[in-house]
Amino acid sequence: NPLSLIEINGDKAVFLIANSPHAAFHKDVLQRQYTNVIKDALRKEFNFDISVEFVIEEDLPTYAKKNNIKKEETEEIIEKTEDIIETFIPKVDYTFETFVVGASNSFVYSAALAVANTPGGAYNPLFIYGKTGLGKTHLLYSIQNEVKKKNNKLNIIYISTEEFANEIITAIRDKKTFEFRNKYRTADFFLIDDVQFLSGKESTQAELFHTFNVLYDNNVQIVLSSDRPPKDIP
Repeated sequence: NPLSLIEINGDKAVFLIANSPHAAFHKDVLQRQYTNVIKDALRKEFNFDISVEFVIEEDLPTYAKKNNIKKEETEEIIEKTEDIIETFIPKVDYTFETFVVGASNSFVYSAALAVANTPGGAYNPLFIYGKTGLGKTHLLYSIQNEVKKKNNKLNIIYISTEEFANEIITAIRDKKTFEFRNKYRTADFFLIDDVQFLSGKESTQAELFHTFNVLYDNNVQIVLSSDRPPKDIP
């Protein structure tokens, strides 16, 4: 969620992925892990094979032009998707109140709570690591939501490492590195997810290194997450 079926055209079903900071990641996960699950469900419903395609909302105009979908139809689709987003904002559900605390995660929970209440204090930077599914993303969103609740005017940046790397490539291609650096180095709070993907990406490592230093020198709170400890990330 939020994922909406926007078209069944012949033997093809098209699903729309709403815009979000992680839309590209959601699309990748859906394509790799859920395409066959959805195809099986459609086959049971319609009694014939239907291929599946996923389109991110911001790419919808390009998709529509390529597939001869009228502008009015795409506007209607986007409007419906915005209504879906209004009722489904996962970041709101990811709070400290809904995080299940146990013996194995009580310390990281306390550290995350301290970061949200006293940014730039004892835990800066805060590096959270653990296996997939243990609640790292939940904690990052919890920090973000708690900080927003206290001051919604702060410039809080939450991004995945993959998106950070893609933005660097785009900025270099479009000769907009100044705008890129200004965006991240003026943050009031910086959270970056899945830093294990830095491995092998030297230009991304270098850019993050400089961004990190500027933010840290300005006492901006930095939170990083990974599915492995730093020593295991080349």
